[in-house]
Amino acid sequence: MAKTETENGSNFVFCGDDASPNQHEITVNTDADSIVLCTTFIASTDTCSIATTGDSECFYIKSKGQLRYIYRY
Repeated sequence: MAKTETENGSNFVFCGDDASPNQHEITVNTDADSIVLCTTFIASTDTCSIATTGDSECFYIKSKGQLRYIYRY
């Protein structure tokens, strides 16, 4: 996983930050098969949400650097 700068180069939203990670943090214990990737990104002023099964729309707060790219192989 890598931080990205634009929606076009992203496929995941991390809704925490380095100082206070939350339930959407991906760790070595995360089941990679359970990660749902985003297909649509919507910039918000106060909402962050990750993709779920059946809803691959993600919301992110631009100022927090929440965009990520996950490489799956």
